[in-house]
Amino acid sequence: MKVAMLLEHYPDLEETLLSLSPAFSKLTSPVLRKTLTRITSLAQAARVGGLDPGFLVRELRARAAQSPLPDLPESRENESLPPWASEAKPEIILDGRPLLEEGIHPLAAVMDQLKNLKPGDVFLLLTPFVPAPLIDKARERGFEACVDTENSEEIRTYFRHQP
Repeated sequence: MKVAMLLEHYPDLEETLLSLSPAFSKLTSPVLRKTLTRITSLAQAARVGGLDPGFLVRELRARAAQSPLPDLPESRENESLPPWASEAKPEIILDGRPLLEEGIHPLAAVMDQLKNLKPGDVFLLLTPFVPAPLIDKARERGFEACVDTENSEEIRTYFRHQP
């Protein structure tokens, strides 16, 4: 389920989302809410918020007075950057923050840049949040991706054309 659909059917759950993670404060931005919530699934939102997807779904269902689901498996994402990212000197760097501030989703710009990567090359995207839907799209196209969330104002997402 996409976040926009959830909030369309259960508008009261916006407060729940806001209370679960500071990263969800971006929902209060009309531009981000209009663009990102339409393409972001609950699982992706959980990753953005640093939450386990099962926990997020259980909390939302409880607050919407729906019956609980059986336990969902916990996320098992690797928190440390692989050497190809931690030691990388990216061939391409794109700061997506100005695009987002203008209400433009950087998906098209990122996908255009990824097309130009040679095997082994690294592309770096800077955003104010984890771009989970974009990462999923890149992975579908055979790219590796990892995220450095050390600085919450400048999330660094590394993409690599698999050698």
